[in-house]
Amino acid sequence: MKSRLGIIALWLVALVGIAGLVRLLSLVSGPPPRPLIEAAVPADTVRGTYFPPAEGWRVVEQLSAHHVLVLEVETGRLQEARAIAQQLVGPVADRYSEVLIYYYRPGRRGTLAARRVQWTPRGGYVLVNYDKPGTRD
Repeated sequence: MKSRLGIIALWLVALVGIAGLVRLLSLVSGPPPRPLIEAAVPADTVRGTYFPPAEGWRVVEQLSAHHVLVLEVETGRLQEARAIAQQLVGPVADRYSEVLIYYYRPGRRGTLAARRVQWTPRGGYVLVNYDKPGTRD
């Protein structure tokens, strides 16, 4: 009887030890690292098109999916939003059915965009001024 209890206790200790080892290994290895897309693709690069910073504005974020391109631009020249949009859309117009460009004041990306320009081949450039709701140009 004692030997039977000893064997059961030994099996329990072994199972607890194995479970602890598995848990320890999973904590040490953790989930596989995610690729650093931001490091591999600069924010001002879209499908091989590089948007160099210009005087007074720069592309700080980009996303494209399903033939739509979304850009975020920091600028102190909000009044030039349409002209900046024309510079950005020109090189990529043949690749997208819509381009949305959101304009932020420098250092204010955590807030609502000040302006947005939407471009489509059919509708051209449409400016929305979020500083003055209801204002479209």
